[in-house]
Amino acid sequence: MEKRSGFVVVVVLAFVLAACGSLRQQAFKDAEGNSITLGNSEAEVRKSVLMTLAAKGFQAEAKDGVNVIKGKKIIGDGGKSCAISMDCFLFPMADNSTRLQVAATEEISKTSSHVKYFWLLFIPIPYGSYNTTAVVETNTIDDKEFYASFFKKVQGNLPTAVPAPVATGK
Repeated sequence: MEKRSGFVVVVVLAFVLAACGSLRQQAFKDAEGNSITLGNSEAEVRKSVLMTLAAKGFQAEAKDGVNVIKGKKIIGDGGKSCAISMDCFLFPMADNSTRLQVAATEEISKTSSHVKYFWLLFIPIPYGSYNTTAVVETNTIDDKEFYASFFKKVQGNLPTAVPAPVATGK
């Protein structure tokens, strides 16, 4: 009996380690579509990212001297909510362009209501209620369309080069 229980423990332990190993390998999986190089200065891209996040209802935070802009938005639908967090990294390039790389995560929570009861002998008497919230899922956003729509809006907020006035001589 001891040999059998020892074998079961080894099999279960191997399964758990294999499952954790495959999840860790996903940590360095290449994200596709989460970066773009823009032909504008870092200051222009920073301003455009902040404008885009604010226009879409994100709470944005950018500290001076740090090339990261953080944004957070919570979307609720009944008893379910989704908190989207975005970290936008700005990398200035040698040719006065800027590389914008975004890492986004979502955290899905569910809220449920409960009734408080006071028991009078065997009779339940309701006297109030309370809510509990639990995080049911947390994921890194790998959706190319999510990032493409964000980059499109950032590009729309970038200043366009004003053509030089054409001199007409008479």
